[in-house]
Amino acid sequence: RINAEEERYVRAYGAGALEFVQFRKLINELKRHKSKATSDLEEASAKSNQPSRLPSPMVLCQEVKEVLRNLATADRTRLVNDLISRIVIGEDKMADVWAHIPVPALNVGEKHEYGNRRVA
Repeated sequence: RINAEEERYVRAYGAGALEFVQFRKLINELKRHKSKATSDLEEASAKSNQPSRLPSPMVLCQEVKEVLRNLATADRTRLVNDLISRIVIGEDKMADVWAHIPVPALNVGEKHEYGNRRVA
């Protein structure tokens, strides 16, 4: 689109519809616009190529195990009570555990009541 606009200005100047000063001013504005668009595109591309900020499930599981190992028994009990909403034991003697993991706003380095939480 920018190249088409540049061609239009060149044609207008060639046809005598624009004076050289106007032509130069329009071309310079167009070049600035093109430069900004290119840099914005490169910045967006660089951001999209960055790895995910969240750790892999395996890393997350290891971190959770470490935090749980370091918790006092009372804190572990409170954590389990906060996470598990229902346990149903069926006729086949199998237990269905219903749980949820609350997801608060992720802030890097935020102190959590169960220990330090790290966001990659």
